[in-house]
Amino acid sequence: MFLNNSVALNSLDGLHARYPKTVQQGGHNELQMLVTERENYIAKTKGTRTFPWRIFQVSEEDRELADSDMVYRLAAPSRITDYSWIRPGKVAWEW
Repeated sequence: MFLNNSVALNSLDGLHARYPKTVQQGGHNELQMLVTERENYIAKTKGTRTFPWRIFQVSEEDRELADSDMVYRLAAPSRITDYSWIRPGKVAWEW
């Protein structure tokens, strides 16, 4: 996704690059494939897929980002009915 701003407006528009329809060899030393025509969709998949959603937040101060509950408000209700198996503990990786 690209963010495009307008000089006349105080806003950002999110633009998704459309899927390449045709490409041709070109660029520096003919090493790149250059898109010459695009489809009217952004991705090609097989079968049914569920894609994760993402958000983009802007604030005047960084502490406002931590205080935001936007993700909570956008998320679907939990499908977990039995939480008894969840235990606090330690992990061996940083994430």
